[in-house]
Amino acid sequence: MLPLPFLVVATMSARSSYVRHHTVSALNFQLVLFLLVLVTFGVGAIVYSLAWVLAVAGSIVALTGNPFRYPVVPRLIK
Repeated sequence: MLPLPFLVVATMSARSSYVRHHTVSALNFQLVLFLLVLVTFGVGAIVYSLAWVLAVAGSIVALTGNPFRYPVVPRLIK
């Protein structure tokens, strides 16, 4: 899941601030989860499976035109 938000930020962020906001938020979320899995040597993979639920929820909220921010995720990329 990590490369997709990165590609969208790299290619589509100049077109819309709305798209940039949501893709940067998704990229931050994916980076935090990836680092969690690396640091915990795979134990974080359980948490990563729960990330799919948040990713789907965020996608649905963004499709309706409302802003969505992932809970408890630091902003590594602004």
